[in-house]
Amino acid sequence: MTDTIRFVLFALSDERIIGPLGMTRAGARHETLYLDENHITGHASTPDGTLEIIPFEEASLPAAGQIVSTGRDMTQWIR
Repeated sequence: MTDTIRFVLFALSDERIIGPLGMTRAGARHETLYLDENHITGHASTPDGTLEIIPFEEASLPAAGQIVSTGRDMTQWIR
């Protein structure tokens, strides 16, 4: 998928879904992940047993439809 198509799809999801539902901390863009300091970060266990932060670029969100959201915003979706 090209960057132009991605941008259009992100804009449409913001305009037709996220915005009308009043979701202020949700979206499909990378920058949505870090709207405030209270966000989760993926971790993995290394062979020596320590935890390592997994950068977002290596993580995948397919089960979430590539949407990132807070619990409060997800209640808007569920309603």
